[in-house]
Amino acid sequence: MPKCPNCGSTNIHADKKGFSAKKAIIGRLLFGRIGLVGGAIGCNKIRLTCLDCGYEFNPGDNTPTLTERVMENYEPITPTVESIPSRPSQKATKYQNVKIETLLKFRDVISDSKIELLEAMQAEGVTLVVLPGGELETLRKMHEEGSKVKRIVSFKEYKP
Repeated sequence: MPKCPNCGSTNIHADKKGFSAKKAIIGRLLFGRIGLVGGAIGCNKIRLTCLDCGYEFNPGDNTPTLTERVMENYEPITPTVESIPSRPSQKATKYQNVKIETLLKFRDVISDSKIELLEAMQAEGVTLVVLPGGELETLRKMHEEGSKVKRIVSFKEYKP
């Protein structure tokens, strides 16, 4: 299902471009009768229009990846040296640097939409994310208790 690269909506209308009178007139003026054929240039191209925001685009246009769209909605975090543990035993004070595969082990207590986002990021080659301090410990505790509550996890891609 195509999505709008502008707003992400799936409410899309597809139609074909028709004969262009403007191109035909310009072609006639420049090349005589044969120039009328210029109106047919591009008439079989398909044009997609988002019915929510009105953005027009062609199928196969370079659309941003899922990670790019998500990351543009978040403020980047610049972790400090003291906020990321250098040893596993050191406790993070503000943020934690966590492997995506570690987070996916707790999929039973993480919101489904966040699981999809983590899987998409992992498929694109992202390996680490930055979590607020204590978030991973909370997920571990919920997982051990067998909680059925799906928790929303806030994380950002870690770029060293």
